[in-house]
Amino acid sequence: MFIACIKTIIYFAVMYLAVILFNTISISRYKLIDLITATKKNEQIKIKNPVICVIIFLIAASMLGYAYYKVTAGANTLTTEEELLPIILIGIVATFLVFWSLSGFILRLVQSRKKLYLLIIFNIKRQITIIYLQDYCFYDIIPAIKRILHL
Repeated sequence: MFIACIKTIIYFAVMYLAVILFNTISISRYKLIDLITATKKNEQIKIKNPVICVIIFLIAASMLGYAYYKVTAGANTLTTEEELLPIILIGIVATFLVFWSLSGFILRLVQSRKKLYLLIIFNIKRQITIIYLQDYCFYDIIPAIKRILHL
């Protein structure tokens, strides 16, 4: 049990570092002025039909509940890989559909409340700008320190 926890922490740390690396690379490709004026160039997002999102969410939640039931309480009936594989696939598809439907519903909810939407967008842009400035300032500080220390 303890080894599994350690492995999980290590795997999440590796994923976290990979995301940091990819975000740093993608953000560094933009100029600061482009990040500041991004609202004028903002793309239109197609909003999913909320009725379809709710229907898909209900179906996916029931599929996910069934998959979890089969691998926990109904684990006695799963004796071979051929019986387990469809349950795992149902769980994977259901998880994707739950997040897909929730993203459409949350996006619709946030965009219907314009002040909340703009506040979220502003905070995201502010964080991107802060990260960009920290990265930019970091690279300017190192030569300055070297000059001060005469290295």
